[in-house]
Order: sequence, then structure tokens, then C-alpha cells
Amino acid sequence: MDYIHEMRVKHKDIKPSNLLADGIKVCITDFGISKDMANAGTTGTHGAIRPYTPMCCAPEATDCAERRGSSAEIFSLGCAILELATVLVAPTGSLQRFKEYREDPISGSTDYSNCPSKILQWIWHLWGHWSERLAPGGKYNDFVRFGVALPEIAFFVLDPNPRMRIATRQMVTILGRHDLYYNSSINIRAAAPAASLPALEV
Repeated sequence: MDYIHEMRVKHKDIKPSNLLADGIKVCITDFGISKDMANAGTTGTHGAIRPYTPMCCAPEATDCAERRGSSAEIFSLGCAILELATVLVAPTGSLQRFKEYREDPISGSTDYSNCPSKILQWIWHLWGHWSERLAPGGKYNDFVRFGVALPEIAFFVLDPNPRMRIATRQMVTILGRHDLYYNSSINIRAAAPAASLPALEV
């Protein structure tokens, strides 16, 4: 994602189903509606956004009057990150429970942009499960250890205020530098090669 933004390309449809895993490699797919912004003065856009995936849209992207920059894609990436964190850290079946938890009782919407307080509460929920895994007798392994980095990153990228979200370059820095190692899990690349991670226990 950092490379895509460095090349001034907007993917415009980041969502979990457009991220594919091939062994230890994760690929971003489906550039069908992406846009090359290299010759544009800005990567920001206005107006209607069609087609799009409402569930993973940033709050500013649901309002046609709001300017949408690359920060909107950071929010969409955060949706995928939080779902991955849910699978890695929480008990089996939690992804469906997360969807039900987000659902608006009136509209039935499960869009991330409509429930910032629930998103924050779910991140706390995942931190709680991680603590349980660390307790004596808990099912703890390297996937759980490194998985806790994901809700921490999601906390920064799912901020409803686009000006408060970290950029992809900041995310790369946090994940790859020892001197910013503020948690035993956050420095994924430097702490252990992904190839060494064991199979996930559930």
C-alpha cells in the first residue's frame, strides 16, 4: 500500500476480499477501478463514488461533499487489518460476532464508518483476548504474539478523523524499526521472520 501511494495511485476499493495470501506473501488485488493520480495536482477527489464497497469506506468517503485523499484508503486497509486481528487473536467464530456487533439495529448496516465507538470497543476486546492468551494455560503462540500488533495498528488507521490517521509510510516505520519497538509484538519484521511462524492454534 505504501508503494501504491508512493506511485500516486488510488486503489479505490481496499477491502478484505481484495487482499490475497500466498504463503507468507499478501497481495493487493483488483485494480479495476483504481486511478493513476501521477499527473494530477492532488490525490484528493470529490463527488460521487461509484462503484464502491460501503462496509470499508472511510467516513469522509460516504459524504460526496467531503474531499477524499489517500487517508481514506488507509481507513479501508484498517478494516481488513482489524478483521485479520480478530481471526488471529479472538476465539473461533469471532469474525461473525464482530459483524453482528457492528450492525445498526435500524438500518442493518455493518459499515465501519457508522460505528467508531464500537470499533474502539472491539479493539479493546481483542486486547483482552490477547491478555487471556498470555495467562497460564492460555493458547499462546507466535501468531497470537504478533497478532496483537494488528489491533494496535488498527487503532491508528481507523480514526474517524482523516487528519489523525497515520500514513502508510508511518506504518512501515513502526513495523520495521527497533528503536520504535514500544511493545513486544509491534515490530513484526524485526522480531521474527514470517516464515518461522508456526501453524495457528484455535
